[in-house]
Amino acid sequence: MAESDCNSDCSYDTDDSEYNFIPGHVNIDDIKVEDDENFSLGVEEAEPDPENYKPYEDEPIATEEWLSEYKKRQETQVEFERKLQDRYDGKHLVNSWCKCGACSAEYLQNPNEFQCCVEIEECVECLSSEMVIAEVGTKPNCVTQHPGFGQVCLQKWSLRLAAEKYKTRNKTKYRQTGTENRG
Repeated sequence: MAESDCNSDCSYDTDDSEYNFIPGHVNIDDIKVEDDENFSLGVEEAEPDPENYKPYEDEPIATEEWLSEYKKRQETQVEFERKLQDRYDGKHLVNSWCKCGACSAEYLQNPNEFQCCVEIEECVECLSSEMVIAEVGTKPNCVTQHPGFGQVCLQKWSLRLAAEKYKTRNKTKYRQTGTENRG
């Protein structure tokens, strides 16, 4: 009997409780709707009419200007990939495209790796940061001269941890190639 007394005395299930009040919230059940055909709660139907539905109809139409820019970006990307493939195929020697003086093709395994750090915008930005220049004294010519390069990019355990977080452009995980113990 004492348990039932406590349950009834401790209940907070009343609708008028300040604990159930959410500012700006209107409970739809509390609204009295009379038979008015023009009354609306502002909720639109979720399902489109299948007879009149057209895929992508809400998407903006591409303008000639946008289409032209898109084609230019695509052509630039194709040309860039062709350039990397030529480097990979040996049509251009490393000393013809390396600007930092530290590139080597010895361990590179696919065309995307045939880039000089100076060609990668993020590397240039990193090498130009005030913190790096303050640490080194002058802007480094190559990402291998970055103060954190050895600890982040060359240490076996750092690489193992990073490999789990990253994927290749083909969305596959990096795999060990057996080159881990090379000097």
